[in-house]
Amino acid sequence: MGVKFTLDWYGSQIQKQVTTTVIAGGEAVGQRVSQEAKRLVSRPNPTGASPSAPGEPPKRVTGALLDSIDYQVEPGRDQVAVYVGAAVQHALYLEFGTSKMAARPFMRPAVSNVSRQIVGLFAKG
Repeated sequence: MGVKFTLDWYGSQIQKQVTTTVIAGGEAVGQRVSQEAKRLVSRPNPTGASPSAPGEPPKRVTGALLDSIDYQVEPGRDQVAVYVGAAVQHALYLEFGTSKMAARPFMRPAVSNVSRQIVGLFAKG
């Protein structure tokens, strides 16, 4: 006398659900980091008369930097990449400085400021 049993495999459904959750988490992380970066560069300085000090995030003069901050989520086969950045050319000079100007970082501090939230945002999806 033998025992009969049925095994149902739902691997593809589970994989799809996990992928959807991870992509949603990536969207949440991208949105949160970009919001923090925008917050850091939103201090007004419309005339440019009171620039930020070296090491501080840049102050807003025209708003071009603020408006250019965005994120993109790219799902891959086994991973999801989240890119957050600023599209204006001077963003790189502000973030890392030049030979004539000290850095006024805003992206690295934005990631640092929300780093404790990142795992939770991915988990929530």
